[in-house]
Amino acid sequence: MGSLIEKIRKEQIVNATIMTIAENGYLRTSLEDIARDAGISKGIISYYFKNKDGLICGVIDRIMEDLQNEILKKAAAEETCMDKIAAGISANFGYMAENRQAIVAFVDLWSSISTKNDKRDFNARVYDKCIGFFERLVVEGVKNGEFVHVDSGLTASIIQAAIDGIMIQWIFNEHSVDLRRAAEGVIEMAGKLLCWRQYPGQ
Repeated sequence: MGSLIEKIRKEQIVNATIMTIAENGYLRTSLEDIARDAGISKGIISYYFKNKDGLICGVIDRIMEDLQNEILKKAAAEETCMDKIAAGISANFGYMAENRQAIVAFVDLWSSISTKNDKRDFNARVYDKCIGFFERLVVEGVKNGEFVHVDSGLTASIIQAAIDGIMIQWIFNEHSVDLRRAAEGVIEMAGKLLCWRQYPGQ
């Protein structure tokens, strides 16, 4: 029961943090603001998270865990590497559409990372997973003859960069980007980068 209550309380705090940062921005958000929006005392936040940085890491990890789970679930339902890549791209944009506040907060937190060590930690813990998903599928697709030989790391980075670039545009102006059409465009781009062979081995 104790662990369940702790999980629920942490989720409550993380959700309040996402909403508060999405509305006010990271630099204008204090633990007092989050506690007020969560309807709890600042002391309760401090009990579950050592400080603001610890809370921020918790928020980033939760958002990325949710996104990664969605990507892996969608990809698992597909057979070919190209279809898995397409599912991963679509899952990224689908998550954006359904979780705008979380993405706004995530981008604000992302841009607030200032030191070299913090950026390295962020990349190792979060960003490398995003690129790694696509890179593993590119490697597998090249190996089984579904794709032509390409630089797997570079190709995965280009796919992820396209997703990130569109995400930034959408954050600044929600109505400037049709996320469904954007997903289709990135999938088409990925297919061209990989010179996708619809029938492996042919």
